[in-house]
Amino acid sequence: MKSDLLTELKAEFDQPFTGWNFSYLTDSGRMLESEVNWKYRSLIEKYSKTCGNLLDMGTGGGEFLISLKNLPEQVYTTEGYKPNLKTAKNNLRKINATVKFIDEDNKIPYKNNYFDLIINRHEEFDAAEVYRVLKPGSIFLTQQVGGINDLNLNTFLGAKLPSYLNWSLSQALKLMSEAGFIILDQQESLGYTRFFDVGAICYYLKCIPWQISDFSVERYQSRLVMLHDYLQKNGSIDLVNHRFLVIARK
Repeated sequence: MKSDLLTELKAEFDQPFTGWNFSYLTDSGRMLESEVNWKYRSLIEKYSKTCGNLLDMGTGGGEFLISLKNLPEQVYTTEGYKPNLKTAKNNLRKINATVKFIDEDNKIPYKNNYFDLIINRHEEFDAAEVYRVLKPGSIFLTQQVGGINDLNLNTFLGAKLPSYLNWSLSQALKLMSEAGFIILDQQESLGYTRFFDVGAICYYLKCIPWQISDFSVERYQSRLVMLHDYLQKNGSIDLVNHRFLVIARK
């Protein structure tokens, strides 16, 4: 039983993952996320109606960006994860977007006062650098993953805590205010990400390697078996889904 389970979990972990697309789990209902208190998509489409250009920081594979309405003619993106670049370029060709690789948050490869709107969904950022490339009076809109996101999974598996544990709305507001931003709106949401089988969790951890940096099925096999037994008994497990939103003007 145990060896069969571990073989199954290794097969799940080895499933391909490209861009920032969790459809392998979501389409089959193996992962469910609660809704946040705001409509990130609608907020972007509201501000993008009147802008001449836009920067999407951390575009992933570009899947979310190409689904937006009211995009300006000039769309630029950055991505810091090299495996995503090919997918992003293929997807974003549809909207003639520029894709640039960056590996340092404090070096956005554009000149001062360049962008009408900068959006950022779940990507690290340097507030002063974002401020530099944004035009005066323009908007920075970001939805961030908070530091306690998925934290109970680390606890359940006996893994070390992530390095970004203290990343929070208050910390982001402090850094953005110090950079010179005027905060227009701030919101925070604590919800859940629900899983029904341990194989889905193994695949999920493959997709977000920063959550448990040393994760492998072999290394965590005893805890994974315990988690499997828990799910067999209880049906599902809810991980903490921690998100916050900031809208700021330069």
